[in-house]
Amino acid sequence: MQTKLTTMPEWNFVGGETQKRTFTIYKPSGIAYDIPNGTASLAIVDFVNRDSDPVLSKQSSMAVDGDGKSCKVAFTLDPSDTVSLFGKYLYQVTIKDGNGNASIPYHGIMVIARNIDRPFLSGT
Repeated sequence: MQTKLTTMPEWNFVGGETQKRTFTIYKPSGIAYDIPNGTASLAIVDFVNRDSDPVLSKQSSMAVDGDGKSCKVAFTLDPSDTVSLFGKYLYQVTIKDGNGNASIPYHGIMVIARNIDRPFLSGT
């Protein structure tokens, strides 16, 4: 039985920094899923106020790994996505197959350090 809610890797960075993450989706047995026509969503919510709406949500499609399985999903956070965020957050990746069935491989902790040079990123 899974008892730890935050099983995804911790994600730390400074707000406004371009972030790219690729996740490979595995079955509990350790074998990579094959989810052709799958889609994925990354949602980020405040760590303390988890019942609030996500502060950020991004979507992506499944990509193929070296074995030809559609089990990889990549997300890019652009500077404008996170430049005004700082603190502790919870992120969640949700996967949907071509039939609309969903899988949620738990959560991960995201810590975003406050950017002290936000004007530089916005060009002002």
